[in-house]
Formats: sequence, C-alpha cells, structure tokens
Amino acid sequence: MRLSDEQRKQVGFDEQFEDRWWHWEKRAWLLMIVLVILGGIGLLGRGPLAQQRLQGDGVTVEYERVTRYQAPTRIAVTMHGGAQQPTRLFVNRSLLERIQLQSVMPRPVAAEPRENGAVLVFPPSAGNGRVMLVAQPGVIGVPRQEVGLDGRVPVEFAQLVLP
Repeated sequence: MRLSDEQRKQVGFDEQFEDRWWHWEKRAWLLMIVLVILGGIGLLGRGPLAQQRLQGDGVTVEYERVTRYQAPTRIAVTMHGGAQQPTRLFVNRSLLERIQLQSVMPRPVAAEPRENGAVLVFPPSAGNGRVMLVAQPGVIGVPRQEVGLDGRVPVEFAQLVLP
C-alpha cells in the first residue's frame, strides 16, 4: 500500500529513501557475513588457510601468511639432514628489523652479522633440526623475508601485516 503525499508529510515518511536504505543495509550485512567467513578460515589471520609451508635448499619454512602489527608470529624452520658440524642459518635484514625477531628457540651458540642480515650458528644435532623464530611485526604492509642455510639459496616469503 502506497502512502499519499499528504500522509507522507504528516508522518515524515520517505518511501524512496527507505527502499534505498534497505538496499544498502542488505549489502552491508552480506559484506559482514563474508568478512566473518574469511576470518574464520584464516584469510584475515590465524586459521587453517593462513598457514604456509615452503621448501628450499635444505630447509622447510612454515609461517603465517597474514599476521597482525605488533602481535607475535612464529616462523618454524626445519633443517634437513643430520650434521656432524654446527648448522648455520641465515636470516635476512628484513626479518631482523622490519619484522623484529624477538627470540630463537633453541638458542644459537653464536651469531654473525652480515651486510644483508645475520647467520645464527646452532650446535651439531642428529636428524632434523627445528628452529622456532618468534617475531613481532613492526611495520604494516607486505615485508619480504629470507631464511636458509648459509651459503645456499634462501627461501623467500612474504607476510601480510594487518593493523
């Protein structure tokens, strides 16, 4: 039932405005539902689709594709093959400065600065050595990191850092 112009003026009702408002409200609800679903599956942060695994020359790197500004994130590096000598892991300058490496587990026995990063030295171990790098992003954006065994081609990866 349509209101007459007289009735609209009396009650202050604008039917065209209400129709447009309802149209935009439905779109907003749909957008909110999509964002909740994307967040739930990990495309906006922690979740099943946020995890990434890359293999390189002697290492496997596991990290979160999406992380939050100043929220801790873990980067797991598995070094393949047992070694009778110390393992030397290279991490680039971006990981040290922009992502701000907070801790390394297990602790390296030494660290050697390089122009483009640092080399962390770990004692000899039998089997696969696993190192956990705990970092805290200090920038918003898409910083690129590199991790790998010293003297080999490092694994390159990027993380989306959201506010």
